[in-house]
Amino acid sequence: LLLAAQVQHEAVSDEPSDVFMYLEYCFVSIFTFEQVVKVFAFRSRLYRDIDRYWNAFDMLIVLCSWADIVIASFTARLQGTNATVAKLLKLPRLARVLRMCRTARFFGSLRVMVLMIMRSFLSLFWVIVVIFGILFIFALLLTQSVTEYFRSASTLLRDASAQDELIDCFGSLFQTIYSLSQAMTGGRNWGEYAQILAPVGWDAVAIVVMFIFFTAFSVVNIVTGVFVDGAIEMSKSDRMLMLEKRMHQTSEIAGQLLELLI
Repeated sequence: LLLAAQVQHEAVSDEPSDVFMYLEYCFVSIFTFEQVVKVFAFRSRLYRDIDRYWNAFDMLIVLCSWADIVIASFTARLQGTNATVAKLLKLPRLARVLRMCRTARFFGSLRVMVLMIMRSFLSLFWVIVVIFGILFIFALLLTQSVTEYFRSASTLLRDASAQDELIDCFGSLFQTIYSLSQAMTGGRNWGEYAQILAPVGWDAVAIVVMFIFFTAFSVVNIVTGVFVDGAIEMSKSDRMLMLEKRMHQTSEIAGQLLELLI
């Protein structure tokens, strides 16, 4: 709530508020004190137990928060003189958003989702590679069709705007990849692209239709299934979540026994 109020105040007001600044110092000091206590209490075990990744994440947040405080005074001086450096110095402010992720450890389902996202970066990389490969293959076919159409056509399109739109969307390989990515993600209706490609021929329209069917019903569903299966396996192997389930089952059994005794 404090983060939301601070961002809203910075968006609607040009004058910074000292209240938010002092509250920022207060919370950062509390987080720092928490980390110092953990270091003295657990020492080397802090980064060797089951919560070592969360502990390292907390330490990263504290360091970024202090970096934000230290360079906050320099950003105002750099504004108007060196905007690029000023933007780079604002990067540690991402720690304000990262603090919200600290609450994930206290909720089982949310923790599984956050861990799934963090551990799926490698799988996500290969998914991006596969999707880009599919985009590249279909873009090659479409770009070749459009290029051959313009070279072999004896007359230009009657509608100059339609010709310009065809060139803008499929005039080069990179433009075709961008257009197909829009059609796949819903950035633009694929039917519009089919109408643009209609003068080229039925083969170009068929390529777009095949691309949509292949990506929508095959690739996307397979990728979703892989991530869902990974989340299920992770939830089964999550030790903290298993302990919470056992404690919940134990409390239910204890309640039933009390009802029988009464």
